[in-house]
This record gives sequence, C-alpha cells and structure tokens, in this order.
Amino acid sequence: RYKADVVLREIQRKFPKNAVLVLSSKEIAMNKHGYYDWGILGYSIVGKEVGLVSTKKIKSKALLTNVTLHEFGHSIGLPHCSSKLACLMKDARGSGERIRKQGKRLCKPCKVLLTKIKQGDEGFFRFLDIFN
Repeated sequence: RYKADVVLREIQRKFPKNAVLVLSSKEIAMNKHGYYDWGILGYSIVGKEVGLVSTKKIKSKALLTNVTLHEFGHSIGLPHCSSKLACLMKDARGSGERIRKQGKRLCKPCKVLLTKIKQGDEGFFRFLDIFN
C-alpha cells in the first residue's frame, strides 16, 4: 500500500501550478480510525486542487464515479457534508455501502457552499452543468 498523503505531496511538488486528480491501480492507505495503514479508495486535500483515487478495490463504474467526484469536490474546497440529506460529499467512514447510499449529487447546503467557493468562475459552472 502507498501512503496517500505522501503520494499527494509528491504530486504537488511535481505539478505545483496544476490541478491534478490521479487515478491509480495501486492500493492507497492513511492513518485513520486508530489504524496505521487504513485502506482507502480516495484522498484529497481540501482546496489544494490535488486528489488521488485508487481503482484497486473499485469494482463498478458507479462506485468509481462517486469516489472520483467526491475527491474532486474536496480538491476544489468542499469539506465532508454534515447535512442529514443524501450528498456526494458525505464521509464514507470506511464503508462501500455508505458510498453507494450517499448519492451522486450535492445536497443544497453543499451547492450553496460551492457557489461561494467558486464565485465568479463561469468556466467552472459550465463544467458543472455536465453533471446536472
């Protein structure tokens, strides 16, 4: 397993002026939930325009889509969602089932937050129209 935070730091070092979302067939992990080597499907640094998704344990296009969009959300500044509504930005807490239940769309509070984060970036919002 590769340490996700180490990989992201290296990506940032190599591509300091680019937004990068890497898909890898290698397994990734981080220190989480009291475990030194907790396997994860994706990792991003909120607002740093860098993210990593491991396809190693992803068995469906739907799951790959959810994980990738979730990590993309973090990379552009969205934190985990605390709303009770179904939302793409919910923390999976290590459960593939939670990822499937969280939905493929942002809840209203996350959409409002995203609008504030990306205010004035018309190109970004044209890109987002693809997902609506």
